[in-house]
Amino acid sequence: MAAYSYKAYDGQGHSASGVIQAASQRQAAELVAGQGLYVVEMKRSFSLPLPLHWLRRQFHRQYVMMFCRQCAVMVKAGLPISECLQVLAREERNGFYQGMVENLSRRVQEGQSFSASLSKYPSVFPLLVVRLIHVGEVSGNLDAVLEELAGYLEAAYKAREKLVTLMIYPMILLTVTLLVLLFLLRFILPTFAALFLSLHAELPLPTRLLLGLQAFLHDYGYGLLVGMGILALGAGSIYRNQRYRWQIDGWLLRIPLLGKLLVYSELLRFSRTLALLLSSGIRMDQALLILHETTGNAYLQQLFLRLRSDIQKGGTLAASLGQREIFPAVMMNLLATGELTGELEMILEKMADFCRGEVDTLSERLRALLEPAMILFMGCLVGFVIFAVAMPVLDAMTAYTGF
Repeated sequence: MAAYSYKAYDGQGHSASGVIQAASQRQAAELVAGQGLYVVEMKRSFSLPLPLHWLRRQFHRQYVMMFCRQCAVMVKAGLPISECLQVLAREERNGFYQGMVENLSRRVQEGQSFSASLSKYPSVFPLLVVRLIHVGEVSGNLDAVLEELAGYLEAAYKAREKLVTLMIYPMILLTVTLLVLLFLLRFILPTFAALFLSLHAELPLPTRLLLGLQAFLHDYGYGLLVGMGILALGAGSIYRNQRYRWQIDGWLLRIPLLGKLLVYSELLRFSRTLALLLSSGIRMDQALLILHETTGNAYLQQLFLRLRSDIQKGGTLAASLGQREIFPAVMMNLLATGELTGELEMILEKMADFCRGEVDTLSERLRALLEPAMILFMGCLVGFVIFAVAMPVLDAMTAYTGF
């Protein structure tokens, strides 16, 4: 999935620009045209490396969450949106965000709508936020929409943080284990290596393996680091390629336990987001287009585009999703019931509540498996090093004392 920057005009002749994620330039143009815009320029944007891009998105998500909450409180108190933006600009300490909010305030004072002003910063404010705020402006319920949007963003942020927190402890243990191993190989083992060689005896297999590893790291350690760096860059390039990323993201959803956790996490985001969009008056096909823009899973991005095509041809959401066999069948039955009874929004909210409980349960189960597994791995690795060092010493003592 690549990023494409565009310039376009709407039906009233107003200019619009932004950045959109798409598999090709043609698909990017189609997605922009689907928003009712006429594209006049489209080019591929430079993308940051994955770690920096992920870190920037994390900062933007936290900022947008707080931005919507603060705006909701002030608008509900009766302040005009232009004054809300002026207050936020005065309180902001980050230079980038302060300049952005000042620019938003100036555009609103010049007569532009709040949503149109936000759309000038697509890297900060996702399409979901812009569309919902536009609906709130048109309907005259901006305060209610902002409050509901702030609650949605906070819930989504907490759900995402749970998944990140789940991986922190195992990663810390793995890092500590590798650092301890490198310390032993670099500073402790060379002290014993000379002693082992002076014994002029056949060393045990674990000791020979450890000495071989130490010699390899001594001779090729820097080359190994360079090779790992090149491998990481190559893996990042492969993942950014749309075809491979689509396959990798689809494969991740089918991993035992972890894949189930990812499926319920995506279903939680899908049901909560779709319920919010539909309750705000956005049509199903437009809601699926917004879902395509907001999800980070390339496999689901393509799935939402296919669902949108099926809906436009007269199909139902439950039938189209059921053909892909990604989400659990019981959830598809609930969707079908909601579509038949006309209570789809209520069913989606119930699905979100159920998926939240499943995500919590699966997270605890995965943590219960990962923590002892990493501790056992760390103990086995360090124990192997100690065992490999102690064996020849004990053999020498046995040979010397005769016991």
